[in-house]
Amino acid sequence: MANPVSRQAESTIPAASNTRNAKVFLSVPGRTLPCRHGSNGVKSPKPQGMPGGLDAMPDLTIPEWARPVAGFRSRKAAQICAYFAVENGGTIEKRKLIKLVYLSERTFLSEYHHPMLFDELYSLPHGPVCSSTLNGINGMIHGELWDNFIARNGNIVVVIKRFDRQSFDEISDAEIDVLSRTWNQFKDYTASQLRNHTHEHCPEYQETERSRIAISYERIFEAIGAENPRDIARDIREMIEFEGMMA
Repeated sequence: MANPVSRQAESTIPAASNTRNAKVFLSVPGRTLPCRHGSNGVKSPKPQGMPGGLDAMPDLTIPEWARPVAGFRSRKAAQICAYFAVENGGTIEKRKLIKLVYLSERTFLSEYHHPMLFDELYSLPHGPVCSSTLNGINGMIHGELWDNFIARNGNIVVVIKRFDRQSFDEISDAEIDVLSRTWNQFKDYTASQLRNHTHEHCPEYQETERSRIAISYERIFEAIGAENPRDIARDIREMIEFEGMMA
């Protein structure tokens, strides 16, 4: 397949800027929630995508084991995957991509005490992953949404058209900053090198040969040395539970 991303399109995505203190949208579209350990409650715009603005509406066509938790940002996850593919010239290996997404989420949690994606995190034999994001890449969930951004060709993920910064309307400037820094740090790593990096530098990861092991938000905050990891994780669980009630 010919490279669908022009250099002009790539150049429209800004380099990292000093946005670490920028306001971060909290989880419930159109509402304001208090956040004890992140930024102050910020009213977020209603995302486009699934009905009602919630990406994780129940979908009985998805196998029960693969259904995302309430509040999972499926459209944002698809855009983040497209972002990394664009940065890589239009295509990217799936194993490298899913590690870049995990490392970005981990960095965002460290800096803002708030997830980008509200995904479920697991240890798998080849390292930690954002589970529903991986299912989206594999075409198992919300296909009508993911097909607007990426396609799969074997183990290669391909962007389906040219994108610029405005195309990624679910991703805040603070999140773009984290994605950009993650890409600049790891762009020259192979998938195997990223796998080894997560095994060696992500203490929350647990070795497993066949099964998957859940990684709790509390475990991540402990691994990154956050103060009050239990309280921060509780805040996130409360937001997810609230979205579950609203779905």
